[in-house]
Amino acid sequence: MTSPVLLLLLCALACGRRGPAEAAGVPGEKSVDGPAEITLRYQPPAGARVVCPAYFETTVSAVGIDRPIQQTLGGEREDVDYVEAVDGDRRTVRRRFGETRWTTALPLPAPETRDLPPTESTLIIDAAGRVESGTADQSVSLAMAAWAKQFDFVPGWPQAPLHPGDSVPRPLRGPGPPGTGATLEAAAPLKLVGFAEVNGRTCAKFRSDVSGWLLFRPPGDPEAPPARSTFRATGWLAFDLETGMLLGSAHSLHYALPLPGTNRQQGIPEFRITLRSGPCTYSTGTSAEN
Repeated sequence: MTSPVLLLLLCALACGRRGPAEAAGVPGEKSVDGPAEITLRYQPPAGARVVCPAYFETTVSAVGIDRPIQQTLGGEREDVDYVEAVDGDRRTVRRRFGETRWTTALPLPAPETRDLPPTESTLIIDAAGRVESGTADQSVSLAMAAWAKQFDFVPGWPQAPLHPGDSVPRPLRGPGPPGTGATLEAAAPLKLVGFAEVNGRTCAKFRSDVSGWLLFRPPGDPEAPPARSTFRATGWLAFDLETGMLLGSAHSLHYALPLPGTNRQQGIPEFRITLRSGPCTYSTGTSAEN
């Protein structure tokens, strides 16, 4: 006879939710009215700081020997952007991708397990919000930070005013999921859809519909030409009208990608990822401590 514990585990594997629900906006936002047109510039003062609670969750679904298999892992961290100096229309920004605490794990719990230390980068950002240059430490979290933060990437705000409904082209060319060796190539335009208040500050709210490919080499065949997997994502981003700093974002990613050792007779694992940041807190001061 099958034990009650085993039955519960089988049910969790076969009947679990298929990934997190897609977000409809940034965390903590309140819809507000805004101006008829805006001109976004990145112009925070020296000492400005944005602190963002953040969450990452990945759900992997695949076909097992005799049933669907699903696993979910989620973790929390705190990210910080600190403006160290202003030089003309450029800012030196210290960006901290916080230590990850795994707080969600199905089917097996792993609460508060820490295995991703923090990582820091020092960036030079121009008035249009573009990262001109930067350096990063060698933390093992660097690959995760590069993967997650590229969806908040700003291509450069136009000099001309933006009106609700306008879109800013945004090609993504960056790293794929850590450990896969894949690269991402996608179109991810930012569409101004309205305005939101985040922690008392009025923000321009953008929607991003991402469509493209993950390019990778098939497992077990290093000489094979690159293969590609369809990549789709929906994102929401809120930029402070006064400073141009990002005060919140939420992204829902969806793709399938063979893993090393994947049985070709079984289904290719399907991934659904949630990246959430905010509601962020903006402050000014002179202390460089994060």
